Amino acid sequence: MTTSDSSPETQPKSRGRGVSLANLILLVTACGALAANLMPVMETARKTNAFGGMISLGVLGAVLGMVAGVPVGLCQRRPGLGVLFGVLTGMVIGAVTGPMAILPAERFGELIRISLGGGVVLVVFAIVARRLGQ
Repeated sequence: MTTSDSSPETQPKSRGRGVSLANLILLVTACGALAANLMPVMETARKTNAFGGMISLGVLGAVLGMVAGVPVGLCQRRPGLGVLFGVLTGMVIGAVTGPMAILPAERFGELIRISLGGGVVLVVFAIVARRLGQ
């Protein structure tokens, strides 16, 4: 009696439809980078008592991000799903970057360093996660 290669014990386990741990960690890293960008903004808002302006700029940024996400989503292979994710992504990015407009000009250097540092961390982590996932 011979065993066939199609038995359940010899078949490689198929990946589920869920999100991998590497993708979740990458998402948490991206959220950390965005939160780091908001720290100087929160400090400036606290010192100048400009929380109302910060909130209105966040709402304006979210709306503009949603509008910008629609054409990006329409260019995807599945336009309906692309528009949904484009709108959601644009909303989050706009809500985070909108309040940065209250920063005084002398603080933009600090913000650029934080943004570049966070971007480098994200790119390096994405490359490592992709290599380990192969």
